Amino acid sequence: MKIIEEQERKKLNEGRNFGIGFSILQETSKNEYKTYNAFTACKDYLNDLCFVEHTKKNLDKIYGFKHDLQNIFDNQEYFLLGIKSLDYNYKTGKPYKYLKELQELIINNREIILYNINTFEKYLKIDNLTEIYDNDDKVLIFKSSIIWTLNGPCISLFTLYIRCICGVKEKISIENFEEFIKTFDKCFIDSDNYLLKNIKEFINGNESFEELKSFTYETASQCSPSFVHNTGISGYLNKLRNEREKDK
Repeated sequence: MKIIEEQERKKLNEGRNFGIGFSILQETSKNEYKTYNAFTACKDYLNDLCFVEHTKKNLDKIYGFKHDLQNIFDNQEYFLLGIKSLDYNYKTGKPYKYLKELQELIINNREIILYNINTFEKYLKIDNLTEIYDNDDKVLIFKSSIIWTLNGPCISLFTLYIRCICGVKEKISIENFEEFIKTFDKCFIDSDNYLLKNIKEFINGNESFEELKSFTYETASQCSPSFVHNTGISGYLNKLRNEREKDK
């Protein structure tokens, strides 16, 4: 498998600069793929890409990244998402100590990761379930429903879920899903344990996936690079909390 990276990760000013990296891919020929964004451990850059592709509105460069409209999601039911283990951006000393362990986990645990992604999708009543599309010893490629790209909160929820459960070694049943999420507290990357609260709030707070899918950027300020970049699942839940406070 060959991955052609047309962007440079070192140009990105990543908030998270190690661990699981994500890139949205295009298959250019059999077993050959081109990246639409450099593999990055900061998944907020996917918010920017999805905004441009679905709203058809340009965004100025944000934290070293600018995506130009390419209509990659038009009339598509699926998209390709690549994941792999990433070392620190701008190496300053020792490499990320779990780099190889995480790389092997992603590849060797891929069937269980897929099963647990599908459990989440079934819980949300998504018809087109994620499949493993390709992999080698470094990169795992999923073929997933285009629904996950509809806006920043959607792609953010999806990638955060993958990042949090990648180290889970057992299959999560649909019957036990809510209870598992409620008690789960140990992600592979320790700093993700804090971010896990967003998934817990979304699931155990009975937030509506239909409302999440229909989230739109309604004002000029909401179409600013900073708002789009920072409005992943955490920003979306903050917005709901603020609205509820105003209604009290």
